[in-house]
Amino acid sequence: MFGSAILDLAIGLVFTFLAVSLAASAITEMVASATKWRAVTLRKGIQDLLNDPKLVGLGQQIYQHALINPRADGTALSAKSWSKLPAYIDPQSFGHAMTEVLGIADAAMTPAAINTKIAAVADPQLRNLLQGIADRTAGNVGKMSDEVAHWFDTAMDRVSGVYKRGAQLFSFLIALALAAMLN
Repeated sequence: MFGSAILDLAIGLVFTFLAVSLAASAITEMVASATKWRAVTLRKGIQDLLNDPKLVGLGQQIYQHALINPRADGTALSAKSWSKLPAYIDPQSFGHAMTEVLGIADAAMTPAAINTKIAAVADPQLRNLLQGIADRTAGNVGKMSDEVAHWFDTAMDRVSGVYKRGAQLFSFLIALALAAMLN
């Protein structure tokens, strides 16, 4: 085509590698979409974040909040409704939902009232974290919501890393299988 066998070979290899990588990426994305891989990874991340492994306590209440899952009807989550879970949650929305679920979203609440609500949180690690946030923000609900959002965002960076590593491994295995089939 260009008069040079080496150049033609190089161009052919580049396009072959490009086609295989695009096919592997497309297959990975189709599998991730069909299996709700992102939503499942996010759910597991929130279960770990809130120390709610069965998602029956605070985690369930947050998932039923309209800011987190506008399709939820407020009833208990069932196995069928897991397919409707969001694949992404905005950190600010999580912060607002968390303060509302805990009952500390009212800006007129006193620090003592906020501490009372936080003391009712069942998980001691989460309770200590929220107490620390309340102490740092001097009971300012807006700042508390922002701190919770920052905490959530930091934790979700780690969850994104878990998803990314899994997707990269899956893409590599798909690409390896495609290369073996095309060979």
